[in-house]
Amino acid sequence: MMNDNSAALLTSSAGLALVGYLAVSGFMTGPLVAKRMAAKSGWDHICASKIRDEVSSKQEPVTRMPKIGCMEIFGGWFGRAGKDYCDMHGGLFENNPINKAVEQFQSAKEAANRKRFEYAASRANDRCACALTTTIESRRIPFAIYAGTLRLVEPSSVTRFESDLTANLNSQLCVMKGE
Repeated sequence: MMNDNSAALLTSSAGLALVGYLAVSGFMTGPLVAKRMAAKSGWDHICASKIRDEVSSKQEPVTRMPKIGCMEIFGGWFGRAGKDYCDMHGGLFENNPINKAVEQFQSAKEAANRKRFEYAASRANDRCACALTTTIESRRIPFAIYAGTLRLVEPSSVTRFESDLTANLNSQLCVMKGE
């Protein structure tokens, strides 16, 4: 009588199928479900908005310095006589080198703020992608469980997905991507 190996074959086949299913869930469907959840939640727009808000909150407002003109020098101190003098000779004071230097300084400061904002906005996609990738990689097993059980079992880290994305967006690793 031959040994009946059908039970062992059935057990090893089931085990192999289970390992294959776990591998597919862990490396394919889990990350795919996470990416789709991020797309469904509008993560790209939310992330870009958060980065714009962060950069604009760090921008220092440019304070406008008053121009030094004839009325500021003579008008307040000499009253009517100063006003008459400024009416006659005021044009000479409008183009003085101090006003030009102040305007150039303020324009340079505004341009630097604008460039910083534009640079941060152009690097927003890198930071957003970093946050998404970092979250998916650190939560691979919970997303594999979520996808492998056909979304019947929802681990808590899947429930906290958006807050984890925000936390990873502000992590040192992803902040360096935007600088």
